[in-house]
Amino acid sequence: MAGKVAIIGAGLAGTSCAYFLKRAGFTPVIFEAGADIASGASGNPVGLYNPRFFAEKTSVAEFYGQAYLAVSKFFRQAGTEIDHSQHGSMHLITNEDKKIRFRKMEESWNWPDDQMRIVSKAEASEIGGVSLEYDALFLEGSGTVSPKKLCSYYASGCEVRLNKPAEELVFENSFWRLDGEMFDIVIFCCGAAVLKFQQTSWLPVHTVRGQILQFRVVGSLSGLRTNINYGGYVTPAADGIHTCGSTFQKWLDHTELLQKDNEDILKNLELYISAFKSEKQVTEARAALRTVSKDHLPIIGEVPYINKDDGQLDEYIPNFYVSTAHGSHGIITTYMAANIICKAIKREPEYSFSASLKARRFIK
Repeated sequence: MAGKVAIIGAGLAGTSCAYFLKRAGFTPVIFEAGADIASGASGNPVGLYNPRFFAEKTSVAEFYGQAYLAVSKFFRQAGTEIDHSQHGSMHLITNEDKKIRFRKMEESWNWPDDQMRIVSKAEASEIGGVSLEYDALFLEGSGTVSPKKLCSYYASGCEVRLNKPAEELVFENSFWRLDGEMFDIVIFCCGAAVLKFQQTSWLPVHTVRGQILQFRVVGSLSGLRTNINYGGYVTPAADGIHTCGSTFQKWLDHTELLQKDNEDILKNLELYISAFKSEKQVTEARAALRTVSKDHLPIIGEVPYINKDDGQLDEYIPNFYVSTAHGSHGIITTYMAANIICKAIKREPEYSFSASLKARRFIK
């Protein structure tokens, strides 16, 4: 089966769906309300990719782990086209809770040492290129990409309609009519904008504001060779510029830049990495609204009807899918979500992670 697919949103979620569907023989058409690809939360200049950490290897942990391994391989293949750099990520063990969780995780996940291992602060300093005061969990295969270039890479060869917000969506005669144009399948990949549509207005999503900045160390080079994560994060310099973040503010719903956020981000960096207690020049800052769900898991897959009388979920809406609420791990989970949705559309009998409210679990 192949057909014409309307994808609402040209961020990581939407463009990755277009990538998989085009390769599967479908004709994806991407609708983007903004003036450019990745105009929202997917537009940060640099993005880190890491799995989400869980002490036990549950099915949810398996989802994030497999997503991380899959995109790591994909990014290596895409290489320079997405500004990929595999330089590793150091996750500092800054408190007792992290010490217990990371050691349990290292044991239960049982990944090879070249994928995940605990290192002493001396080894962490040697690997990272700066003096560190904590032991760390080191992921050698981690790194950074340009999310915006990644979206463009995903969308290559697909029709993208910019400044085209979706408005009217109606199911009729086994087809979807979107603003007067007929499609076989519709996929919502538009973050919290899913709440604007009757079919998905009930989804339990909200936004979390995040501000990041880029800075140059004045007068010297830092020597940093890996990402360092400490609650915030800092990346190695590219052309002398480090990327650092991020705030998590669910009580704010705007993207205006806040000077206090810049100050707090740099103060947090200096608190955990004394090597950065030197003069720094902020060169750029950016704020965006991430979309998250009430249970902090991505919402992926077929969308069920909701009964307006009792709030119960009924059968699935025909040929209608969603990929949203990817939060701060969207670089890895959107890739997995797109693969899952493509397999679901093709009715392939492989397991999928259903984040519809009918079944918040892995399904074989």
